[in-house]
Amino acid sequence: MSRKHSGRVLAAADLLVFTTAFICGLFIRYGREAWNVFLNFEYSQNVGVLFLYLILYLLIIFALKGMGGYKLGRSLPEQIIYVIRNQGILLMLIILFAFFAQRGVSFSRRFVAYTFLISIVLDLIVRSVLKNRIEQLIFRKADNSVHTVFTIDEHVVRELHGDELPEPHDTEGTAQTDAGNGFQDYRHVFAIGCKGIPASYGGFESFMDNLTKNKKNPRIMYHVARIAHDTQRFEYNDAVCFNIPVPDIGSAKAIIYDCSAILTSIKYCRRHPEIKNPVFFIMACRIGPFISFCKKKIHALGGKLYVNPDGHEWKRAKWNRFIKKYWKISERLMVKHADLLICDSRNIESYMQEKYRDYNPRTIFIPYGSDINASVLQDDDADFRRWLRFNRLSAGQYYLVVGRFVPENNFETVIREFMKSTTSRKLAIITTENSKYMEELQKKLRFESDCRIRFTGTVYNEELLKKIRENAFAYIHGHEVGGTNPSLLEALSSTKLNLLNKVRFNTEVGADAALYWDKAENSLRSLIEKAEDMSTEEIDAYGEKARRRIEKEYLWKETCESYEGAFAEEGEF
Repeated sequence: MSRKHSGRVLAAADLLVFTTAFICGLFIRYGREAWNVFLNFEYSQNVGVLFLYLILYLLIIFALKGMGGYKLGRSLPEQIIYVIRNQGILLMLIILFAFFAQRGVSFSRRFVAYTFLISIVLDLIVRSVLKNRIEQLIFRKADNSVHTVFTIDEHVVRELHGDELPEPHDTEGTAQTDAGNGFQDYRHVFAIGCKGIPASYGGFESFMDNLTKNKKNPRIMYHVARIAHDTQRFEYNDAVCFNIPVPDIGSAKAIIYDCSAILTSIKYCRRHPEIKNPVFFIMACRIGPFISFCKKKIHALGGKLYVNPDGHEWKRAKWNRFIKKYWKISERLMVKHADLLICDSRNIESYMQEKYRDYNPRTIFIPYGSDINASVLQDDDADFRRWLRFNRLSAGQYYLVVGRFVPENNFETVIREFMKSTTSRKLAIITTENSKYMEELQKKLRFESDCRIRFTGTVYNEELLKKIRENAFAYIHGHEVGGTNPSLLEALSSTKLNLLNKVRFNTEVGADAALYWDKAENSLRSLIEKAEDMSTEEIDAYGEKARRRIEKEYLWKETCESYEGAFAEEGEF
């Protein structure tokens, strides 16, 4: 059942709930006289109120649904908040009608209160039932047993019971009754270090989402750890996703999460000795001091430890000197103990080989992926037009910046140089919230006085973000820490003109398909003004180069095939 259809069922159920609450309120308030009160001409306003009640709520449904607020896929606390909000709006409208239009003559305040409270209780009960009956749909597998389906972040996933594996599917998503589905039939890959899939944000999260979605080798089984508050297991993209409950304890949370996920995976393999040669794929170098202990257990299973070292995390400005020291030590130990380092940047691979040559690390280069497909949204799409209107922007008349709001992404340089430029176009900044850094930049730059600077918040809708990129005049990329940056690949895929910070990670990706600036004074300002003078033909030529660059080096298809080759040790599976 689609989310659209589920929303209609929920709307119909809500209307039934409010009608029931209205009738119950009448009987509680007026007792045996309720029917007479309802039908008596003297109290005929009650009939009008009932219809008004339903009409008003129907209007509220349409309004909230348009704002993305009318959904079934919510946790209980979220449901309670939305129900009380809906009911609160309705209550205010009913009170206004009852006491202003009727002057309180024939409409009881207690009746309003009863109806309001009963509606909340019934609405929560109905939503709970629908969540179990509609959202948790029952599907039958090939052996005629059932699979429970629910949603996470509006993505449909299948619940897994115990240590159950996903049922094999072909490329069309159809269950294969003749395919092996025992533990011994797969190369098991335990992916640890991302926050989990389905992805809602983050580079490693999007990477794992695409890696599982584009899987071609049916003999690889991905197990993806997901940070959560429970131990639920479910299937998504034919991968096993397992929740790891971790307390909120600041920066150490990620370290505990990675270690817990590894130990949980090791226990899983021990329960199933038929799992042969598992691969433990760790993303980032957070747990170096603990990896020797984990590696011994992994090797005891006949497994291998693969690591994606990410970038230079110890260079990030947000860390104090003690944490930076920890990151350096952790990186060294991860490199020392890894059976294979999978680097998404040639520069990172070279750094690993040179910096840690005493360990003689085994490394391979597999780039991050992207695609060159245009957004499915049209130029007149309502969400895109709303985004433009809300931020007072026009298509093709803004420069774009996308990235986490942290110092190493050089927002200070970008904003300062843009303010010094003479362009009449706007600067749209899509970024996360960081009030401390924002206050720091406001004091330094006073950018609020420049009407061209527009902070637009975050955009997690992939198609909308792609549409925003496609309609930008140019993209400005200030990142200087890390390997291949996903945001840069997306920009080269969608934006014709790209102005990149000239560091080796960016020049490796952009090559001759972009223009470059450095942090020297007036460098970016001059490049912006050069871009303003470029002809349409010149900009189109850069756009074509960028697309060819992505098509040649960074397509998801090739990236996923390379990872599968590394995981499967080609020829064995």
